[in-house]
Amino acid sequence: MENHPPGCQFQQFVAMLERVLHDAHGVEIHSPLRLRDKDTGRLREHDVVIVRTTHHGSSMTAVECRDRSRKITVEQVESFAKKCERTGIHHGVIVASKGFAQTARTKAAALNVSCVDIADAESFSWIGKSMLIGRVFNYIDLRGEVAVDDPDRLAQEPYVLIDHADEEIGSNAFADLIDLDNACGEGVPAGVPQAGVLQITDGRFRVRDATGHVFPIGNLKLHYTFIITETQTPFQLNHYQSGSTEMEIASSHAGEDDAKAEFMLISTAEGLTGVVTHHPQARPRIRVGDGPFRPVERKRD
Repeated sequence: MENHPPGCQFQQFVAMLERVLHDAHGVEIHSPLRLRDKDTGRLREHDVVIVRTTHHGSSMTAVECRDRSRKITVEQVESFAKKCERTGIHHGVIVASKGFAQTARTKAAALNVSCVDIADAESFSWIGKSMLIGRVFNYIDLRGEVAVDDPDRLAQEPYVLIDHADEEIGSNAFADLIDLDNACGEGVPAGVPQAGVLQITDGRFRVRDATGHVFPIGNLKLHYTFIITETQTPFQLNHYQSGSTEMEIASSHAGEDDAKAEFMLISTAEGLTGVVTHHPQARPRIRVGDGPFRPVERKRD
């Protein structure tokens, strides 16, 4: 990925993989995470840290992501193990795209470091020819028009829209109110401006004027215009192996920055699992072969 240091894309892939594998109560995934060195007092960065919390306390597993052109060496294993020891890590994992020297695997076993191989794959029978299609709704106009219950009491402009917790409502909150799937349907083409109006009368918002007075709202009209941009990205296929554990991983992403969608499917002997993350303005779809768009259910923010 351009504008990122080498290995950053691999690190993001590994972080998302860990989130899928450790999607459970009491488990947090941090990427990256800086921990203080017991000797120097300086902060040192780990690529991914898995924090497990139980009634017995917390434990931390650090994951080192190595997307390099050569196999991992004994020296690299020793350096990582020492780093884990001095930053309070309980268990270390090295994930490598080019494998490990046999001596490095032997040293890792002696130092309580797990070795994980992630290698590129040509194809998997269960995913076939698939693309992740990202449809992003970019607002070029999004504004609210309010009508208070008693307009004569609206003392001074400017006024702001607030919720019942007295928090100011911005355009991001407006965007969350619009059900774009129902507002435009599947047939809206990319690159063509689409406009609409949404009327809200359920009393969830109020107005605060320049004097600080708060008034109820009779209704709120949201005027919006958006343009859809679309990207298509093939799935990246990888083999995962750690000891006797083997997995097949299909992953992809669409969109950019805040409107980015990420998708990962993992096939094991126990079955298929996966996760999709995306911004509310992104609507990822999957296309298999020459088939139609199929919506992807959003699992988490």
